[in-house]
Amino acid sequence: MSCVFIYLHKNNFMKKKILYSFLFFVLLNACKKEEIDTQQTSPPTIRINDPKELSYNLGDTVSIDVIVNDEQEMHDAEWFLILNPQNDTLWNQRIHSHDTEIIFNTYYVIGTFLDQQNVDFIVKAENAFGDKNTEMHSFVVLNP
Repeated sequence: MSCVFIYLHKNNFMKKKILYSFLFFVLLNACKKEEIDTQQTSPPTIRINDPKELSYNLGDTVSIDVIVNDEQEMHDAEWFLILNPQNDTLWNQRIHSHDTEIIFNTYYVIGTFLDQQNVDFIVKAENAFGDKNTEMHSFVVLNP
């Protein structure tokens, strides 16, 4: 140990380097991150205007009219038409946006099914803070 002390005593460069390293270490440990008060946000709101019918026939056009809002900033929203209970996705659409509102205004023409089918229309939305919301409307496709 005395050998190191003698070396440091004679070598000013090493002494300064160790002193600065020690000070840097002390300052680094003295700095403390401020706790950021995370803003309490609510999940996005989803309003399904269409589809609103409880049943459709083969060949019908299903209007898709959905408005997704967030008080501060959206991240994305997506809708799905899913056959139930097969869990097959007929169609979906996703919009990525950082506005406060996402609007889906489109349509889907119901194809051919052999039997009557239950369909779930599902809308999922996420805001910029990771809050999520899901809404669903179920309907039946009749095969007359």
